[in-house]
Parts: sequence; C-alpha cells; structure tokens
Amino acid sequence: MDKKTADLINSLSQVVSSAKNETELAAAIAGLLTSSLSVQRAMVMLMDQEQRFTLAGVSGVSKEKRLELMASCCNNSCTGFMQHTIYNNTPLTVRTLPHMIAEDMPASSAIISPIFAGGQGVGVIVGLSDSFDANNSEHFLEGISRLAGLGFENLRLNKECIEIQGVLMHKIETLQLINEIGKEMLSNLKTKDIVGAVVQLIRRVIPCDGAMVAFIDEKEFEVVTAWGSALAADSRFKAEDTPFYNVLQIGKPSYQSDITKDFSAYPFMAEWASEKNVFSYMCVPLSFQEKPFGVMVLSSVRAAWFTKDHVQTTEKIATQVSVALQDAKLMEDFEDIFIGTVTTLISAMDSKSKWTKGQTLRVADCAMKFGTVVGLRKDALQRLRIAALLHDVGKINTYEDIVDKKDKLSDEDLQMIKMHPIHSAEILLPLNPLKEIIPIIRNHHERYDGTGYPDGIKGDEINLEARILSIADAYEAMRTDRPYRPGLTAEQAVAELKKGSGKQFDPALINRFVDMVAAHQM
Repeated sequence: MDKKTADLINSLSQVVSSAKNETELAAAIAGLLTSSLSVQRAMVMLMDQEQRFTLAGVSGVSKEKRLELMASCCNNSCTGFMQHTIYNNTPLTVRTLPHMIAEDMPASSAIISPIFAGGQGVGVIVGLSDSFDANNSEHFLEGISRLAGLGFENLRLNKECIEIQGVLMHKIETLQLINEIGKEMLSNLKTKDIVGAVVQLIRRVIPCDGAMVAFIDEKEFEVVTAWGSALAADSRFKAEDTPFYNVLQIGKPSYQSDITKDFSAYPFMAEWASEKNVFSYMCVPLSFQEKPFGVMVLSSVRAAWFTKDHVQTTEKIATQVSVALQDAKLMEDFEDIFIGTVTTLISAMDSKSKWTKGQTLRVADCAMKFGTVVGLRKDALQRLRIAALLHDVGKINTYEDIVDKKDKLSDEDLQMIKMHPIHSAEILLPLNPLKEIIPIIRNHHERYDGTGYPDGIKGDEINLEARILSIADAYEAMRTDRPYRPGLTAEQAVAELKKGSGKQFDPALINRFVDMVAAHQM
C-alpha cells in the first residue's frame, strides 16, 4: 500500500469515527475520494426502506450542479444499476452513464460500489472518471465502501442508542411520577386533594396543555379539578353532550387526534375547542371494580399530538388514581359517620340542660371559622373540629345540679369542673386515632400567663389549636344564657376577651378574633 492510499484510509477512518450524521459522513467520503484518487466526481447515494435513493454527498461539482443532481439522479431510470449493484453485493463498472448523471462528462465511466451496514444494503458510492484502471479501482473502492459501511452502521447504532435512551428516560420519569403520585395519594385522604395533585403532576410526563378529572352523577359530569386548556373546574355538562360518556360505557381509553371530527355529533365540543383552542384530546375512564365513576381528560392545542404510549401511560395512572379515590371515599364516608355519631352523642349530652343545649356545636362552628381565618392547614382544621366537638366530653362526670346551679359555685364545685379536661383526655385515651386530639382537649383551659389548668403551662407551650379553642369556647360561653346571668352581646363578649388578652388568651390571636367579629364573620 503506497503512502497516498494509506493516508486516504487513515483520513477515512477518522471521518468514520467522528461523523455526527449521515450527511456529514457521506460528504466527507465524497470529498476524500476526489481529493485523493483519480476520481473527478464522487457521489454517495443512500437507499431508504422503499428502495428509493437520495443523494447524501457529492464532490467535484459546483453548487448549482449539486442541486441539479439532487433533483435528477434519484429517479427510477437512473437508479436501476445502483439496485443491481446492491443486489449482487459486488462493484460494477459502467461505461455508459445515464445522461442525467454525466451530461457534462460524456467521456467518463463510473465504478459503483455497494455500501452494506449491519448486513443490509444501505446505498452505493459512485466514482466518475475518464481514466479508470477498472480492476484496481473496483477493489479499492470496494474497500472504501466497507469502511463507509462501518461508519453508517456506527451512526445507526448510535441513533438507536439515543432513541432507546430516550425511551428508557421516559419510562423512568413515568415510574418516578407514578411513585410520586402514589406518595401524594397516600398523604392525602381527600378526593379533591388527590385529583388536584394528579392533574398537576401528570404534565411532567405527558406533554399536554390541559388536564381535568370529571365525575359523573346520574347523567351529568362535574369537573372536580382542571387546569390549562381543560374545561373549567366546577363546571357541569350533560353526559350525552360529549363523547366522554361513551368512554365510560365502553370502559376503554379514547384518543381524538382531530377534535373537529366531534363537532357534528357533539356541538358542545366545538364550544370547548373554540374557547380553549383545543385541537386534540385523550379521555381515560376512572372505574373501580368495573363500576365507572368518572374520566380523566388530557387536551392539547396541537392536532394529533398524543401518542399510543401517552395513552397507555395515562391509563396506568388512571388505574392508580381510581383505587386511591375509592380508598379516599371510604375514608370520607367513615369520617362522616364518625363526625355524625360524635355530633349526635354530644348534642344528646348538651340537651340534658337547657343552658348548654347546642353550645358544643356553636363552639365547634366558631373554632372552625377562627381556625380558617388564622390559616390552619386542612389536617389541623380537622383536628380542631373533632377537638371542639369532644372538648367537654369529660363533663359527663360532672353533676347536672352544678351545671344548672343559680348560686355562686363553691370551691368544691369549681374543683370538680376543673377536672373535666383531664376526664375528657382519659375518656379518649384508649382511642389511638384520636391521640393528636387529646393535647388540644386537655389544654383548652390553660391560660397564656400560666395560671390555667390542669397543667399550668403557658405561652407557646400551649399548642395553637388549644389556644384557638380556648377563645372560641370562652366567646360562646359568654354569649350563652346561664342560670345566674343572661348571655352577653357580641360587643360585650369581645370587650371581656380584650381584658383577658395576654393573661388568659394569646394576644395575637385575640386581635385576629376581634377583627373577625368586627367583619361580621361570627
């Protein structure tokens, strides 16, 4: 091998290992052939799956001629001999060239050598010259073609690796999202919280412009939560006005790549498309034990946007959401039964005296309103609600004649009444689900200055819910008639609360409570 040939092979090896795409590799191969061999024009033609040829690289021509060749040399009349070369897997010398390839080189002949990558014919290298040593040139060009084949195979493998990596990354992101949705659903036991979190998280793995969850009631859908191009949250529409109802009946996902196809059968969909600029959507049913109860709908402002993979991923998430929503509904039903039972029992206990009838429910209502103003989280508000309902359950051990007594209470009477927070805590202690409620109930008669009962704690040592309940309990007690005095007006009760600010009550909370009463929220 002479130095010139060795340099060509070395240069080609570098090109093969460094080319970033097929066009770059083809152009480099053509350029090396015309610069290093007695080739006046070199072309690299690549073949697609339908055996159509494309000019990927050419050298030895002007820019104008390159464009002309790209337009002409890929038709059937020109590519027959190229297909023949690939079919026989051997170089071919052509003495008479098609007019469209060598119009400006009438005395030239060509050597066509097939390019194979991964055992498949992918194209040919065409070298044109008027002074070929056909035998030697065929063998040499065949070697070049083999190197070129390695280059195209490397590019194909690299492209496949990138595609596989993309698919794997998407699957990993999907699994991470499903795991995150699972955690979110476990940390939320409320239906709206669950679906709200899901429709916000799902856009991280499904490229959509809007998402919503709608539940069906009789023959009407209600949108529970939504964002973006979805139908508005809290909106209602008849089931028969949309194709979503068909999805529920069939129990399988539906993907509409062109929403205009729905317009004739469902005019309501035209209104949605016009208002939110929707062009495509997918709808996945929500069901539990084969009983449908709603749909999850993802929408896009682009036509034919979603893929089969998107639909399958959304279906998996919808299955997970369906189970979580059923668990949440069971928990909500249990909470409703629990709260209803507690309310009934406490109301029955309060009704034993005309002076306390309905007071516990009023305290609970006041505490919940004040807790909302203060900004308690939902879980803290729920604790406060239950604590307010049960805060005086320990008075079941207090004699009725003390509650109804018109005269001033004796020290013995006061000591008995002061025991009721402890009695309440002891009654609830065996109930493990209420363990977070017990400190609120035990401490609701503690004073901010530390002179309260039963533990004599002060300031922030008293948990926030207990400090809120203390104010609500005192306010409602002052507003209620007693055997020894009539109930105070709102203004009088507020004045008494102000007197106790910093002593009996948290001063910052008293200011918030006074503002709430002044705003007629009580």
